[in-house]
Amino acid sequence: MRLYLARHTETNYNVRHLVNSDPAVNVHLTKKGIQEAKHLAEKLSKVNFEAIYISELPRTRQTAEFINQYHHLPLIVDDRINDNATGFEGRPTKEYMEAFKNSANGWREAFNDGESLEDAKNRVVEFLAMLKKTGYNSVLIVTSGFIIECFYGIIHKKSFEYSTHFSIAQGDYDVIEY
Repeated sequence: MRLYLARHTETNYNVRHLVNSDPAVNVHLTKKGIQEAKHLAEKLSKVNFEAIYISELPRTRQTAEFINQYHHLPLIVDDRINDNATGFEGRPTKEYMEAFKNSANGWREAFNDGESLEDAKNRVVEFLAMLKKTGYNSVLIVTSGFIIECFYGIIHKKSFEYSTHFSIAQGDYDVIEY
């Protein structure tokens, strides 16, 4: 199966360097994000997807809707590919990164009633197990950067530390065989 892993485009929270994992919060694409989504849509316009999966977060839906103008497929929402719930909702990204850096085991530690990165990775493991059963040959997944890192690490059997060095810029994508 060929997975097209696309990262959502720029949001109002990205510009303000704030954390978001709650789908109910008004996080949306900026004007630049809309332009990035249109450009991403053009780059993916000729790919023959059988399914498009998105997280519950509005930014992934907004990005996918531009892409889907060329494909006309149902957007399948799956909470297993939501961004990790950091426990720092609406707070500066640097606060979360600092807490992670200063923790004894950041990978397994949940902050402020959030989830650990390992918990988020395990959601992606469950998602991939489900996806494998579908029989699809070509799937687009629109999600966040960390969840894409999880896909990369799981599929390539890499450690967390290694997989976090794999990154996709906002509004870009990569293809992974699974």
